[in-house]
Amino acid sequence: MQVFWVSGPVGKINSFNLSFRTVVLAVLVLSVSLLVLGSALQFFGFRLALEYDPQIARRLGNLHTAVELENLNAVYHARLGELEEEHKQFRDQVGDLRAVQTKLVELLPAPAAKKLPQTRAQGGSYWPQALPDQPANSTSVLSRLDKMSRTTRSDRAWLSQEIQGWTTTLGWLEGLPIGLPVSAQQVLVSSGFGERADPLTQRRAMHTGLDFELPIGTPILAAGAGQVMEAGWDSQYGKTVVIKHHDGHSSRYAHADELLVKHGDEVKRGQMIAKSGNTGRSTGPHLHFEVLKDGKTVDPALYLWALNQRR
Repeated sequence: MQVFWVSGPVGKINSFNLSFRTVVLAVLVLSVSLLVLGSALQFFGFRLALEYDPQIARRLGNLHTAVELENLNAVYHARLGELEEEHKQFRDQVGDLRAVQTKLVELLPAPAAKKLPQTRAQGGSYWPQALPDQPANSTSVLSRLDKMSRTTRSDRAWLSQEIQGWTTTLGWLEGLPIGLPVSAQQVLVSSGFGERADPLTQRRAMHTGLDFELPIGTPILAAGAGQVMEAGWDSQYGKTVVIKHHDGHSSRYAHADELLVKHGDEVKRGQMIAKSGNTGRSTGPHLHFEVLKDGKTVDPALYLWALNQRR
């Protein structure tokens, strides 16, 4: 391609040939020149900005000093450590909840199951919600760490409420006369609850408890936590212990050879309270065990879950 132009006072005509190769070469030279110029301006511009206003340069160029990077890494490590501790406590709480539930399974008798506190009844699908103050698509590492930490704390708070609720239920169960009054290896019921031929008169009479045949001196255990209301001699029951439990329940342990508690003592479930004997109106060494509800005797077998499991 030939280019013409006119110059000078006499209108001199000039011309030169412009080839395609020349055009391409000129464009390349111009592009490289602009890139070099832009890089130089950016480099020297940031250096000037760092000298006169470092904060602006850092915001524009995402630059950080070595001290800032070290501090930032320290913050990351601290947040990760906090998150790790939160998860450890979460795992520990899950273990506590499982331990409480395991105890509940061991204690739970059929009639008590029907009366479990209903305040813990909850359910439904689990659909976790994003925290309102944290955008779902946040790319900030610190923001995501904060969100994970808040979510874990929220889960821990929920677990704490569950543990508290189940612990309250466990305490309620432990305060009922639902445990065996003798060792599980020594359960031998010689007479059940209800009408029977009286062993002394042979006349029909009401038997108000369960008789466990035991050698003299065998440990007698509290069937539930409570307070000792009676510990002494009775003309019918011989040496006797009566424990008051909650919810209107009480339990009686009769014909003992030796009493190990006194009136007013607080006892725990499974605690040894006496030794079996043959005192009072008895034909041989055994434990006569009664459960009373609001002062009236009821069949202890309804409360002794472990006894029912053996049948």
